[in-house]
Amino acid sequence: MTRIKITLAFVLGFTATQAQQTPIYSQNFLNLYLNNPAAVAAKNETRFMLHHRQQWVGIQDAPRTSAITLETPLGGEKYALGLKINTDQVHIFNTTTGQVDFRYRLPITEDHLISFGLGGAFIQRSIDFNKVRVVDKTESNLLDYNSNQMAFDADFGLVYQWDKLTAGFSINQLMNSQFNYEDDISQEATAYNNLRHFNIFATYDFELSKKPITISPTLFVRHMQGANLPLEFNTVVKWDQKFWGGLGYRQNFGVVIIAGAQIFDQLILGYSYDLSTSGIKDYNSGTHEISIGYRIPRKVKGDQSRDQLARSIRNQQEEIDLLKDNNETLVKQVKEQEKALKEQKEEVNKLKSTYEKEKPKMDKIIEDNKVEPNTSTDEETLTNKTSELSEEDKERIDNLEKEIEALKSKLNEQKNNTKSLDSAEVMKAIELELEALKVSGVLEEGDDERKYSKYYTVVGSYFNIEDAKAYQRMLKREAGVDTKVVSRADRKFFFVYTSEFNDLDAALSEIKQLKESELKSKINGNFWVHGRK
Repeated sequence: MTRIKITLAFVLGFTATQAQQTPIYSQNFLNLYLNNPAAVAAKNETRFMLHHRQQWVGIQDAPRTSAITLETPLGGEKYALGLKINTDQVHIFNTTTGQVDFRYRLPITEDHLISFGLGGAFIQRSIDFNKVRVVDKTESNLLDYNSNQMAFDADFGLVYQWDKLTAGFSINQLMNSQFNYEDDISQEATAYNNLRHFNIFATYDFELSKKPITISPTLFVRHMQGANLPLEFNTVVKWDQKFWGGLGYRQNFGVVIIAGAQIFDQLILGYSYDLSTSGIKDYNSGTHEISIGYRIPRKVKGDQSRDQLARSIRNQQEEIDLLKDNNETLVKQVKEQEKALKEQKEEVNKLKSTYEKEKPKMDKIIEDNKVEPNTSTDEETLTNKTSELSEEDKERIDNLEKEIEALKSKLNEQKNNTKSLDSAEVMKAIELELEALKVSGVLEEGDDERKYSKYYTVVGSYFNIEDAKAYQRMLKREAGVDTKVVSRADRKFFFVYTSEFNDLDAALSEIKQLKESELKSKINGNFWVHGRK
């Protein structure tokens, strides 16, 4: 009967604890060395850490786990040594582990590092039957029975580091050590086997640009021989590597709330609270875990620690990258400006060439289309207009002049024969008729400056619209002058003008102002007024 109860207690205890042969912590991100020997002194600094976890508060004999770790680099960054003591108590089972780990780091390239870790552990597992509740209290030999067994096991791990990424793989209880518990009464032995545990983790530090804020998501995947263990995921937000807070989730167990601080750059304080969401949530008030650590930063330059130097280098690299981006933008803008200046220079040279080539012909066109004030005398105007008579009008005027001369001769002959005709009045009437004839033959309707309804102050003239528009762009670019284009009625000539007026005097006043301005040095030719009906 006694042996059966002992065996039953052992089996029940083992069943309750087989999913937790190795300790589980919610603050693994603070100490990756807890599960992976290759993570010893991963930051190349000496560090002492203390962890304690009270699981499922409110349930009697619920799991309690504690760990002490000490890790330090050996001389440089390549080698490191770690010491770890762990106790894990679950009901009548108590496991104490003392372990020594060695880490070797192999640089693949300057930015890519891979570390190998190997550790040897002495494990003591004990069973305290004093905590067993028996039905028959007369079986005192059961209550007095305790068993302690010791075995040796090993851990192996790999850690890969690149930039802000850290990932690792490890195997705990590599040797599958066996513990044999013998019944003092029946002399029969019961075996308890260590099962291999496989762990994978990955974490990445996202640093917000130009701000001391780091967001670090971490994933843990665990597997035990014959069973999958719960997945874990947490995200921690750190401010200047001094304060942090975060949330996590452990599959089928619950939510984890994380908080902590690093004080005076040496002291580390961390706390987490696990809130159960499984069926056990009604029987406990959660899980508490505390972490306390002391770090001795490795001095690299002056008073800067390695973390500070790395953070400073990353910030400088970000600034360099930003400057590179700005420089590339500026180079692109300079190239675009150079291209635009080249096109403008080609445009100006083309305008100059066009002007020189078309100047003689354009001067004649301008002269024919120019409107000027009437400053000549009536006699000069009449003389000028007369020079523009057609051959038919000239012939008519010549005949009239001959008839006038004939009339003058006849009048002289008849001068003494009649007194009723005033020859002077007759001559004056004839001359007035002749002048009227000349005027009617030259100054047709709308022939003087009053025939135009619009006047344009022209600053450039071209034979095609493309050259006129190019000239417009040049004036806008170099002189800041807005212009428009007007064409002659036959659209064979295009005039670039600054203003439009209904009065010739106003247009001439504008021309005078333009001649006194700096625009004179920017135009081809002279300013002039073009009139249109």
